[in-house]
Amino acid sequence: MKSLAQFTFVTDSGHEVAAHRWKNPDGSVGGWVAETATIGKDSIVEIDAIVFPDAIVKPGDIIKSGQQVL
Repeated sequence: MKSLAQFTFVTDSGHEVAAHRWKNPDGSVGGWVAETATIGKDSIVEIDAIVFPDAIVKPGDIIKSGQQVL
């Protein structure tokens, strides 16, 4: 069955940016990551974390549950 999980950010200028669930290096499902965000190799985005449009997550960073990266 295809997942229906979707998320869309709306920027201050009114543009919509699609997001997807991050797949962590261990294969677990992570938090929401905007399509325009830059995520470094081996980064972990925990399930309730959010990475906003144009945010940058460095390689190996861990974004904890409840954290937001702008």
